Amino acid sequence: RLCENEADKTLLFRVLYGSFLFHQGNANLQEARNFGTSLLELGTELKDDNALLRGHSAIGRTAFGQGDFAGARDNLEKAIALNGPARPGSGSEIGRPESPVLDLCYLSWTSFALGYPETALAQAGRALATAEADDEAYALVVANGNACYLHQFCRDDDSVGRCADKVVALAGEKGYPHWRSLGQMFQGWMRARGGDRAAGIDIFRQALAAHRATGEVLEVCYFLGLLAELLGTDGAPEAGLAQIDEALEMVGQTGERWYEAELHRIRGELLLSAARPEPARAEPEFRRALDLADAQGARLWGLRAAVSLAELYLDHGDAAAARDVLEPLHAWFEATPAAAEGGQRRDYHQGEDSVEYRRAARILKELTATARP
Repeated sequence: RLCENEADKTLLFRVLYGSFLFHQGNANLQEARNFGTSLLELGTELKDDNALLRGHSAIGRTAFGQGDFAGARDNLEKAIALNGPARPGSGSEIGRPESPVLDLCYLSWTSFALGYPETALAQAGRALATAEADDEAYALVVANGNACYLHQFCRDDDSVGRCADKVVALAGEKGYPHWRSLGQMFQGWMRARGGDRAAGIDIFRQALAAHRATGEVLEVCYFLGLLAELLGTDGAPEAGLAQIDEALEMVGQTGERWYEAELHRIRGELLLSAARPEPARAEPEFRRALDLADAQGARLWGLRAAVSLAELYLDHGDAAAARDVLEPLHAWFEATPAAAEGGQRRDYHQGEDSVEYRRAARILKELTATARP
């Protein structure tokens, strides 16, 4: 047996969960996932719901990082279901159940990537409401900090700014340096998006350096992708391409693949915005993004790649190719939730108000109009 007494059980629980946190924080995702599996095995043997909760949570978070969005959703939903209203409040004791805030945040990111932005926003809202009910500073920082990511995915600049300001203020007050630098990156992103590009990029660069100085590795590839986009809009696509190269090198080293499709799409856009545009190099990047998204079931990333590829085809007068690449994904987003999930899910909603859906619909509408005799 794994444990002969309560002391053994507590010790093994602490070792497994502490090892998971260490490896996840260093973006050693497969190792982290293995420790989550061990927690699940421990919980099953001991019939311990807390170990089961931590196991599903650990697997769900690492599955997301690896780009296994279906596995992430399945395990995160199970963790949240086990984390009922009778749980104790979150705290530093490793054997106690945590607040479900972080799992709800990860689930919201997962839902977005899978193609359900409306559901993702509802899950992020639930995370914020839970943090406010817990009335704990760290939970509030986690909920607002992770909401910044989701609002950035949605291109909702105002919401990014509101959440980032809360994170920077509270993290500065309570002494959470990596959360403060994270919030500052989003503040820099907001400032650059608002038109003050040079200042915004400078803030972003400094905050990213501070973030990495805390030892953070997880999600750095995402922030490098954001910086690359900002540099592209500031007329420095070559500098942006260097950021993408670094990000993809990290992806290869860590296996953190949740943003990999987007990194290839961004590389394609930067190649097109160079002083001497390179459509012949951009097209395979968009194709690579589309293929990766398809393999991961990441329909939102796939739709973004399809829009970029369709616009490239249209620029070269190939309306048929543009229609062929857009129509399948656009049709999925138009389907009812139950039909989109093969009749299995009715509680997930795609939402037809996303930036990506509107761009795809506009292109297809224009293609239909120009095809009429």
